[in-house]
Amino acid sequence: MTMAKTVHTPMNPVEACKVMLPFYITISAAEGTPTCKEWLDTELFFKLNEMNAFCFCLAKHLYMNTKDETVRSELQQVEKVGNKTADALVAMGNRFNKKGKYAATPSNIKMLCTCVSWLEEMMRVAGTGVVLTAMIDAANLVDSKVSQLGK
Repeated sequence: MTMAKTVHTPMNPVEACKVMLPFYITISAAEGTPTCKEWLDTELFFKLNEMNAFCFCLAKHLYMNTKDETVRSELQQVEKVGNKTADALVAMGNRFNKKGKYAATPSNIKMLCTCVSWLEEMMRVAGTGVVLTAMIDAANLVDSKVSQLGK
């Protein structure tokens, strides 16, 4: 990705690491074994959903804050990645509904890692305020979906 700085001063590396660390840990738990059959719990499954929502929300905020058409074109790719990651998460959720456990296949892990790669790239150019706003939006999005499921 060739994304240039789009929004103010990027987060410092320590703060960016604090944002990304839970996602790295969760994907590591999902990878678990060479065959990627490590079982996840509900908390980690929701963390993966938050990660995907954060990816969408951060891309949206970066898109709104730049006029650079090259950057905008790159950010539009995040929607495709996010949709494929959402499909992977649905498949994992369906496995839970059938087996009572979450499982990540190698293709699921690949999509989760692709999502993280995009997040890493966007975090390099996003200002702290944009990151925090996107995190709040993502948490609200996931909470809203959970509330809908509970009804």
